[in-house]
Amino acid sequence: MKQDIYNKIYKKFLLNKNKKFLIIEGVTCSGKTSFAKSLNLFFKKKGVKSIIISKDLFLKSRKHRINLIKNKKKVFIDQNSGHYDTRTFKKLLNILLNENKKRKRINLNNLYNRKSGLNNLKIEINVNSNTFYIIEGLYVLKDIPKRYMPNIKIFLIHDLYYSLSKKLQRIRDNQISLEDVIYEYKNIHLRSFLKYLTKYKKFDFKF
Repeated sequence: MKQDIYNKIYKKFLLNKNKKFLIIEGVTCSGKTSFAKSLNLFFKKKGVKSIIISKDLFLKSRKHRINLIKNKKKVFIDQNSGHYDTRTFKKLLNILLNENKKRKRINLNNLYNRKSGLNNLKIEINVNSNTFYIIEGLYVLKDIPKRYMPNIKIFLIHDLYYSLSKKLQRIRDNQISLEDVIYEYKNIHLRSFLKYLTKYKKFDFKF
């Protein structure tokens, strides 16, 4: 089943090889990262030089995001601007997708480390004109400059209760309660994402 899906994506990729990236979207905990890793491995077997860019690397500090929940303000909290450092993410995309790029290497510091829950991660990205980027995360279409269009837009559909259960499994300490996680999922994650989908609803593949 998955092999058929990857073959469909690869055929679509071959139709427009001059473009440099695809995006993978889906609600929180819908399997975007796992899907991106499998697809990246498939592309490499096909001889495509590809790397994954995960938007979750640009999450703001866990303390900041927990404070947003604890305030429980009645005003609408947009997850994209509230949870992510979109400025740095957009800047990176501009560098990677610019066909006239001059930089050979990008060093990024203070990125979010999901294992530790801290913004202590450092990564280095080698910039190459032959690289194909698999960009996975939330609200990616909103962050990509309009002059760059992805080859392929993939949307992962998942059961919301299962996604919530996966999110609950990610709780690593007592800084946040189950009640707060459910509040965040319902009032920040889902409300933001559904609002986003009213504008960005055209995808090439929905799985």
